[in-house]
Amino acid sequence: MGGARGYPPAARRGSGDGGGAPMMDRRPIIDDPRFIAAVRGERYAVLLARGDVLAACDEAQGALRERLAGLDVVYPRAHLTLASFARGTEIREVQAALDRWAGATAPVSLRLERIAAFGPPHQVVYATTRKTAPLERAYARLRRESRLRGLAPVGGEGGSTDQSEWLPHLSLAYCDRLADASWERAVSAAGELSLTSAECLVPAIDLVTYDARGEQLIASIPLRAGRHA
Repeated sequence: MGGARGYPPAARRGSGDGGGAPMMDRRPIIDDPRFIAAVRGERYAVLLARGDVLAACDEAQGALRERLAGLDVVYPRAHLTLASFARGTEIREVQAALDRWAGATAPVSLRLERIAAFGPPHQVVYATTRKTAPLERAYARLRRESRLRGLAPVGGEGGSTDQSEWLPHLSLAYCDRLADASWERAVSAAGELSLTSAECLVPAIDLVTYDARGEQLIASIPLRAGRHA
């Protein structure tokens, strides 16, 4: 979405109006200009991979880069998107929903399982994460909290309005720009990779958006419930 650059324990906040300042000490999730232009104005609530999980995903991405050299592929920082919201959604309301949710949510464990791929139209190579009961509950509660505030989380690759169909994952490579033959090459490359077993504890949820300046971190909100998930 080696060692990760972590966040301080307190929430880091921008202006709250969508104008959060670029975080210079933070590795962005996305830095591809065309990708950013396509998602400009959208809001994302994400759990960032850390420690061993981030290192394992970085290793897998490095292998993919070698195998897919020359192809138009975007490699994000490994992250799990818990909710996304359409452009124009009021950021203050999203942040308030996340803050309330985070107050009742313990740090979340992410456990890597295997590498797989979503087919067209998304064309994403990803690492599955174990769908633990705490993670599934956290996902469902965030969607409920969002709806209580009149917000409408939108679906996407791996997302679903049906909790039972949700597939938690960390995207490794966005390949939607690839034509059929190149996509088949990417799928074949992904099938050749093994994923290092790893687990990490994520202590905060990040609210990010995208504008003409690139990726903006609006808030990094600590997960504050007393027990680890």
